[in-house]
Amino acid sequence: MDIHVYIHNDSEKLDRILRHLERIGDTIMATLADLQAAVAQIGTDVTSAIADIAALQAAGAGGIQPSDLDPIVAALKSSATALEAVLPKPATPPATPAP
Repeated sequence: MDIHVYIHNDSEKLDRILRHLERIGDTIMATLADLQAAVAQIGTDVTSAIADIAALQAAGAGGIQPSDLDPIVAALKSSATALEAVLPKPATPPATPAP
């Protein structure tokens, strides 16, 4: 049995592929930077919310009204929305074939 292998060196095609891969890498890095910024902001918002809750506790838990927590809840919801905006949507898993 004879096996013949021919490798064609098409440098232009390889250069195009490389440029395409570099663009994909740039897109991934930009998305990662957006995600890192959003996570950092979430961390700041959560830290701020914890400080606000601690301040309310120090002021006397008995006098806290539910509406006192509204700004904290709103800030956390806003942070969650900002994070969802930069996260990729989860892929839909393929359907499991019936047995």
